[in-house]
Amino acid sequence: MPVLWGSLCLGTPQSSFSNDALPSGTPTAIIDAQTRTSVIEAAAKALEDKYIFPDLGKQMADRIRENNHAKAYDGLATGQDLSKRLTEDLYAIAHDRHVGVHYPDGEVHHEGSPTAEELEQFREKAAWHNFAFPEAKRLAGNVGYLKVDALLPPSIAGDTANAAMVFLANTDALIIDERDGHGGDPEMVDLLCTYLFPIGDRVHLNDFEKREEPKHEEFYTFGWVPGKRFAGKEVYVLTSHTTFSGSEELGYDLKVLKRATIVGEVTGGGANPGDAFSLPESFSIFVPTGRAVNPITKTNWEGVGVQPDVSVTADKALDMAHYLALKKLQTSHSSSDAKAKEVSEKLQELEKEFAGK
Repeated sequence: MPVLWGSLCLGTPQSSFSNDALPSGTPTAIIDAQTRTSVIEAAAKALEDKYIFPDLGKQMADRIRENNHAKAYDGLATGQDLSKRLTEDLYAIAHDRHVGVHYPDGEVHHEGSPTAEELEQFREKAAWHNFAFPEAKRLAGNVGYLKVDALLPPSIAGDTANAAMVFLANTDALIIDERDGHGGDPEMVDLLCTYLFPIGDRVHLNDFEKREEPKHEEFYTFGWVPGKRFAGKEVYVLTSHTTFSGSEELGYDLKVLKRATIVGEVTGGGANPGDAFSLPESFSIFVPTGRAVNPITKTNWEGVGVQPDVSVTADKALDMAHYLALKKLQTSHSSSDAKAKEVSEKLQELEKEFAGK
């Protein structure tokens, strides 16, 4: 499965600068000078051939070759140490958080389509995590809450995404929690966004520019989804400084379209999708082969992150969004009805913390 936005693994993103969290039982590999050179040369070649910006790709390749020639890596005896140092050196040139060398990365180590067995293993792992939708519930005051930890392809997670949105369809506002979101597939962004616009609207969400391909790949909301739409209802997206890659795109698209209020922290700042490429001796490298181009802003969130509309620490973001939603809903109910009572009671709980913000 091509990795479009960072890692689709249900753990830390591939863009992490640390390889400390290794799979259980993974040995610490001792590497020699010949292995180091073969890994570095293959990584340099991948950067030169694949990186979205050719000049930067060459600069990164030149840097690690020069460092190797100068024996800067001679003291790195393990695969983990070498991958970490190479990633740091590449980031120092490109400042691209998607670029990284990994040993091992826990993902498929070959290019091209996954085998049927690999796909089944991925589905089983995703199912254990409920396809990255760990929680959907109704909060006090009839506010919907959906936690989205990764954006898996609709072909894998679409049924779960649709079921969650159908479950939440009768709420009066929606909070999408991406504070632990580490990336995924742009088509899941399209699916979720489709629920937030009126039937019949074909909304242009995002484009991808690829190296040496002049025509952008365009992404729009779907023509149909099985559940009710949330058109006209307030939407809030929660973010943290670790929200990354495709998870950032969901917030960025909705913010630019003025369809959601972003609540929380500035996100990680990774907007260059790509893929993992095999290197010698079980190493791999993630190389961004494209970049997001928003059809409205003509740019993206690379290096700057998605800026929240309401800045609060990540641990306060849910309460803040709930508070903002209830403040909006308070004006839509008669002061004597049961809905107003539930809204008012919960608002009073949150009032002390957020009044005046």
